[in-house]
Amino acid sequence: MEKRDWTSLKNEYAVTNTSLRRMAESHGIPFNTIKDRAKRDEWTIARKTYRDTYTKNTIQKTASKAASACAKQLSAMGRAAELATHVIERMMVDSDQFRRHLVQTRDANGSLDVQERVFDKYDTKALREFTSALKDLVRVIRDVYGLPTIKEQAAMDIALKRLLLYERKACADEEGTEEYGVVFLPPVQKDMEL
Repeated sequence: MEKRDWTSLKNEYAVTNTSLRRMAESHGIPFNTIKDRAKRDEWTIARKTYRDTYTKNTIQKTASKAASACAKQLSAMGRAAELATHVIERMMVDSDQFRRHLVQTRDANGSLDVQERVFDKYDTKALREFTSALKDLVRVIRDVYGLPTIKEQAAMDIALKRLLLYERKACADEEGTEEYGVVFLPPVQKDMEL
């Protein structure tokens, strides 16, 4: 009787989709012999473990590639936001930025002449557009760097405090030593008589 490398056969079964019947035929082993050996050595568990590990590794590699691509995009967005911030800083150095207006005039020949003039009146449309662009930029920067707004931070702080209170209450309930609750007092009535 020839000696078979059952470990190699088990590994072949684990890493391929080959059926036991095909393996028996290709290796010249009686089907019942390979079937009994596969059952005794738990080949199906080895195949499942291999597939689970392979799937897990594939998912991790895919997630890692996606995270890397996302990080590159966020980095590019961060650089763009920084450049936009520098542009805004340079704009604000110009004290007449929002008082500058374009004035169109026509001469006697009908030619259009456009001149830039500075007036005491502010260009409210330009101010609105500027503040809108600034809000958008701040939103992008917050999104890129994961910075919460003041309201979001306050909500997170309140949620954390609630969680801590629930944990304390749960611990107190387990120990049975402390009780927490709310006491409602009647409204204070003022005496009408002086």
